[in-house]
Amino acid sequence: MKDYNEEDVQDYMERLDSMWKSGDPDQLAAVAASFMISMNYWHEKAKLHMLLHPLFFLGGFVTCYFLVK
Repeated sequence: MKDYNEEDVQDYMERLDSMWKSGDPDQLAAVAASFMISMNYWHEKAKLHMLLHPLFFLGGFVTCYFLVK
């Protein structure tokens, strides 16, 4: 994953702000689509994490049980 410095973030926020203020429907649609795509990516990662978390917990519990037994 790429690390972003403060200047990159500030530049992105300025460009995003100018897009919102322009009111151009095509630009606004492009921004909305990019947000939807990026949110879908992070939502899928979160769903996978929520699915695997109990499995790792049970795997650790079973491992400890058999090591102590």
